[in-house]
Amino acid sequence: MLHVISITGPLSEVSAIVRQSKSAILLMSGCGLLMAVKLAYIWRINFNWDEFFYLSLIHEFARGEAWSLLQTAYVHLFRWLPQVGANEIDQLITSRIFMWGCLAATVILIARLAQRWASPVTVWIAPLVFLAASPVLRHGGSFRADSLLAPLSLGVLLLLTAPVMNRSRIATAGAFLGISAAISLKAVLLLPLFLLMLLSDPVIARAQWTEKVRLLVARVSLFGMTSLITLSLLIFLHRMSLPTAESAALQDVAVNAARKTILEVPFFPRWDYFIASLGRDWLTWLLISAGVITASLRQTRAAWLVLSLLPLLFYRNAFPYYYLVILAPAAVLAAIAVEGLMEISKKGSSGLVWLPIAVSVPIAFQAVRNLDEFRFDEQGLQRATIAAVHEIFPAPVNYIDHSGMISSFPKINLFMSSWGLENYRDIGRGFMQGAIAQYRPPLLLANAPVLQAGSAGFDSLLAEDRRLIEDFYVPYWGPIRVAGATVDLDSATSAAVLFPFPGRYRLVTDTELQIDGISYVDGAIVEIPENAAELTLEVSRAGRVVPTAQFVWAEALAPPGGFMPASAVLYSGL
Repeated sequence: MLHVISITGPLSEVSAIVRQSKSAILLMSGCGLLMAVKLAYIWRINFNWDEFFYLSLIHEFARGEAWSLLQTAYVHLFRWLPQVGANEIDQLITSRIFMWGCLAATVILIARLAQRWASPVTVWIAPLVFLAASPVLRHGGSFRADSLLAPLSLGVLLLLTAPVMNRSRIATAGAFLGISAAISLKAVLLLPLFLLMLLSDPVIARAQWTEKVRLLVARVSLFGMTSLITLSLLIFLHRMSLPTAESAALQDVAVNAARKTILEVPFFPRWDYFIASLGRDWLTWLLISAGVITASLRQTRAAWLVLSLLPLLFYRNAFPYYYLVILAPAAVLAAIAVEGLMEISKKGSSGLVWLPIAVSVPIAFQAVRNLDEFRFDEQGLQRATIAAVHEIFPAPVNYIDHSGMISSFPKINLFMSSWGLENYRDIGRGFMQGAIAQYRPPLLLANAPVLQAGSAGFDSLLAEDRRLIEDFYVPYWGPIRVAGATVDLDSATSAAVLFPFPGRYRLVTDTELQIDGISYVDGAIVEIPENAAELTLEVSRAGRVVPTAQFVWAEALAPPGGFMPASAVLYSGL
């Protein structure tokens, strides 16, 4: 009997450990399943315009075009990308696979950070809550700066919350922040969180006042200096790799960015997107809120993780894709909330070892509901449009579009984001006249409402730009517009036809026409010489009514078969 009693305790402990292991394995499996789904959905989730813009900067770097120094150093990591695949879609797919690896690293780092305050049985609640959120399911692994910033920011937090703090860890954390800032200036938005984690080290809290001040000054100085040195070094090396760069001082660019994205915005500028996430991801936000309360009651510095959400209150571009960065640290609070539930039960972790699994069930339902949004392929119209452009223009040409969708072609107008358009309207100077005169772009891709005549978005352009687009770019296939001209005629009328710029144009008509006294038929090539922007056109056969005559850029090959709506919605799911 005594022998039996002696092994009962150890057996119960072993049983508890086994149950904890099974619970952790199930939660890890849930994270793995969501990661597998994310990998599969790389081929169906819509490419946002930011992803095309991000890719276009890499192509611009490869072409040696003029560049901004800030927020573009990432191109060196992807300078091989323009050589991949047949077109931009193949390159974005490849880049998303790379970023999916960054998302996997983010998931692992979230779990590692959760280990600072949660037991092994609850640790994997944190990455599960993160992955189940709708912004992460859509934008996690997208080809944006955010996919790179998320793991780097978590790396900083892991180093600054290490059980034993030393100079090496602080310097490495500063270097990570410097790398992040070289990728995107919005990396510094998490600086309040980083500093509070650095300064709330228990060693500092226990120190005498003079020692406390010395440690604070030394650590903040080391962290700040390594950040600035790393950022400066990367910007310098980046500058050396560029043939040309912007002439504006870096501080002027940074100040302008801060003014537009932080200082000149209302409180909680993207409240509508937050409310949308609150409705779809209510369990994620509930667990994070409960985690803040639990961590505060425990008086642990984990409560400061809620500061990762602080940019929601003042950052202009706190769109759902940025949630990838700010939710990653905050998700750790969800694990702390579940840990608190287990403690409140007063039954011990062995008695409630399956509580994390019970919590994970509604999280799984949330993820499934959010994944239902992707049941249809969202890339079909994008694939068809890009393939059509390359079929019509086999060689690169200058072009105009919203955000650089045809990254292998030189885009010659502004990036038409809300910020870009706001600056454009503030300046009050059109872009079309200069673009036509200097670059002679034969292609205009109306891939957003702002470039689609007749749409509400089109009215946001200045009147002169709207006129030039309507007069000099004729519908060709779907959203593709080709340089040319259209003129209305009848049997008794001749007309002067204006062209956007000199070159060869193909006539599209249903009868023989006289152009400057020479007869032309459908498909004929008309040469508009330099310093001549118009010609005289008239009907050749009396009595024959010709509704229209159209001229299109002769180098544009025949459009592909199949129908594509002219106002196709090519971007979705901001």
